[in-house]
Amino acid sequence: MLVDVAKFCFIFILMISSFSIGLAQLYWYYDPYTPVCLAPEKCRQEPNAFSSIASSYLTLLWSLFSITKIEDTNVIEDHRLTQFVGSAMFITYHMTSIIVLLNMLIAMMSHSFQRVNDAADLEWKFHRTKLWMAHFDEGSSLPPPFNIIITPKAFYYFICSICNIARCIRGKYVRRVKSSTRATIRV
Repeated sequence: MLVDVAKFCFIFILMISSFSIGLAQLYWYYDPYTPVCLAPEKCRQEPNAFSSIASSYLTLLWSLFSITKIEDTNVIEDHRLTQFVGSAMFITYHMTSIIVLLNMLIAMMSHSFQRVNDAADLEWKFHRTKLWMAHFDEGSSLPPPFNIIITPKAFYYFICSICNIARCIRGKYVRRVKSSTRATIRV
């Protein structure tokens, strides 16, 4: 699933970068630090939502959480074509980011979950067999809690260990190396 999130983040960064660069190129002319005077007594500054690439990034990022407005694409001067193209780009960004990209992320995550869910039965069988093999090793013949009951095998091992201790005390003990021949599980 992390691969899906990384793919989504790469596509999202690519998309937000292209829209922020495009909107910054469209609004670079409208400098937010130079006041616009339509009349001698009415001087105002332009909104700086898309005046630079950094402010475009922030505006587009916060617009996903509905903190910005469509009026951020307006300019004080009467340039209707710039406002129309800016609004169209802003709406296109919203449609692609919210509708297309989020649905794509949901579909990618659902596909990953389905792959994991399909392999869950096989994984469960593998780990169950591995656990069983750990319990049915050479030392124990029963899984817990049944291994509390003394079995003939445990009694035999106890007698053998007492005999080995007696041989060791007499100095005639020869240690035997057990070879473990366990079957390997192949999936």
